[in-house]
Amino acid sequence: MHDKMECTECHKRAKLDYLLCLKCHDKKVDTSGLTPPYSLNNDIDLSSGSFDPSNFTGHKIHQCLNCHDSHDNDNYRNLKANISGHQIRVNGIGDPLYQDNIYISGMSGFCSACHETNQAHSHPVNVRIFGSKQADYDNWARKPSRLSIAEIPTGNANDILDARVFCMTCHVAHGGPFKNLLRWASRDKEGCLECHVKN
Repeated sequence: MHDKMECTECHKRAKLDYLLCLKCHDKKVDTSGLTPPYSLNNDIDLSSGSFDPSNFTGHKIHQCLNCHDSHDNDNYRNLKANISGHQIRVNGIGDPLYQDNIYISGMSGFCSACHETNQAHSHPVNVRIFGSKQADYDNWARKPSRLSIAEIPTGNANDILDARVFCMTCHVAHGGPFKNLLRWASRDKEGCLECHVKN
């Protein structure tokens, strides 16, 4: 965590930007095949509706510090606690291998501080998967290699009766191979069938 680092490890550079973050936060994931790719000094089109990266800082380049706080805070993954005047609390439990993170609450509120959630193609969030009329909980729960994930309010990965749909059920935060930061190709609706059953 950043609180265990010396201040000069980051503050010895004149400018704090994502290149500084990548000094430590790289070598784990190859971003060359991702959309958007990590790209030095280039505008990055996130292809996510009305989102404009300049909403954060007045800059065109989307950087780590648009979403993350460089100093520790109480939010999961050091996500900013204040975005565009919105106070946001995000709770989660991190997996050391970053594979099975558990999102407890607040992530959809965090995303919607900048992304509009009332667009024509947006999906409702904070709705329970179990007991939903439009979705099949059993279909979602029995898939051993689910593409989609859910927000789990209890924090217990085995307690999924209250699992809720949230932004990251369908989208990835740091880019992926598919349009609109989806977890699957939008043309084949594979991800939709994670929860919804064809009639």
